[in-house]
Amino acid sequence: MSSQRVGMTTRASQTPKTPKNPSSRNVARVRGPGDLAALVPELIGFPPTESLVVLCQHEPRGRVGLTMRFELVDDGRIDLAAAAVARVVAQDATRCTFLIFTEGDPRASLVERLTDLLTEADVRLGEVLLVTGGLWSSYTCRRPCCPPEGTPIPSGTVGPAGFVAAERVLAGGSLPGSREQLVSVLDLVDPLDPTVLDAAFDRVAGAVVADFAEAVKAEVAHLRAARDAPADLDDDGVARCVAALRIVAVRDVVLGWSLGSATELQTLGLHLLRRTPAADAAPVLVVTGAAAYAGGGGPLASESLERALRLEPDHRMALLLLTALDGAVAPETVTPGVERHLGEPRRAASAQAARPTQGRAQGRLTATGLRTGSAAWPRRCRPGGDDRSWCSGRRSSRATGRSSPAGDRARTAR
Repeated sequence: MSSQRVGMTTRASQTPKTPKNPSSRNVARVRGPGDLAALVPELIGFPPTESLVVLCQHEPRGRVGLTMRFELVDDGRIDLAAAAVARVVAQDATRCTFLIFTEGDPRASLVERLTDLLTEADVRLGEVLLVTGGLWSSYTCRRPCCPPEGTPIPSGTVGPAGFVAAERVLAGGSLPGSREQLVSVLDLVDPLDPTVLDAAFDRVAGAVVADFAEAVKAEVAHLRAARDAPADLDDDGVARCVAALRIVAVRDVVLGWSLGSATELQTLGLHLLRRTPAADAAPVLVVTGAAAYAGGGGPLASESLERALRLEPDHRMALLLLTALDGAVAPETVTPGVERHLGEPRRAASAQAARPTQGRAQGRLTATGLRTGSAAWPRRCRPGGDDRSWCSGRRSSRATGRSSPAGDRARTAR
């Protein structure tokens, strides 16, 4: 069985982009269950714990496509097996391999239900492995050759895991020790001075009122320069990026960069998040999540989008992207719609420039107005009847949380 690093989860943020030509991709060949168990942390981006990992495989050689991780939860409301198999079927997989990583209950009943549902779906079962204490064992193999206590998992520095790890190191990355360590890059480290941030919002708001189309072009140009050299940004430059991403027309153009510059856009997003207070972080989290999604970084994408929704529960773009991610929709399926969508900000900007007073309330646009969407900051741009929102209002920094069963989603490499 061979495994190829493709799909949403097989390229963490530090690894090189997968070439569009499948024949040019590097292939790591898995020669047994031990190799597979050792490879999983590289596939999902961190060593899983208390997890069900699902590998969707495709003929003719059983290459691995989408890799999903589900948290093992004891919740009678959640049919974990049904959720996993449904996503396997949605991927048109011809076979599937399951691995259960746990230091507790081996979940024999879960394995039985997974096997039954896969049979009903007419998908071939490749293997079902239990991984615990650095050992692997098979739920399905009945041969006496394997020790009953399990077989040691090969070192991650040899075999296919070593091959993938070497690619990661050559790209300047390393494997995080846990999911928590992986997503810690989203944390606030050195917050901007509030007065600097307020001044940036005032300047951006003033530019938008003076000439919307020119303001959009100027802010996109600033963000493009920041994307190419984020380390060169001073405090004013960082604050301007944060303020500009509140304008939906600007944000949507920036989201389009994830189609061809996902790594660079993610780097910029992470740089901004180190400086951005929670009250203003949602648009930056959405852009970072979109870049991670497009680049194959499922866990970083999900955490970014969930944090954005905790800050702003009605953030439509965050909800849209997270819904696609929850449904295990491959980025290459989402991006054609994004490409069609990207013309709208430019059309809206041109129409708004032709109607400079349309939809604009009277009053000075303060930083607070830009962030809150108050009467002083126009919430809608309606050129030619278009009801497109062009300003994403600031919400409270209070985390409200989202109601969702802990295991009722396939979080790709969560």
